Amino acid sequence: MKKTFPHRVGVTVGAFSGLVHLLWSVLMALELAPKVMAWKMAIHGVSTDWSVTEFMVDDALILIVVGLICGYVAGYVIGAIWEKTA
Repeated sequence: MKKTFPHRVGVTVGAFSGLVHLLWSVLMALELAPKVMAWKMAIHGVSTDWSVTEFMVDDALILIVVGLICGYVAGYVIGAIWEKTA
């Protein structure tokens, strides 16, 4: 395998995680998040009291960046383990 394998996996997983959190931020900005959460909870058979806070740009940016970083780290670790054991 190439030496860049863990980095490539990290970038891929990080990009996917960032994209998912970007999508969530867009749903928050469009005020569609509560409907999505209600649907998600219903299909999982969960009944609980929850609320979605108002959209704030700085919180959305933090969410996206943290998603990117955590996704990259998780992907890098998985890629490194895969490379060592393959």
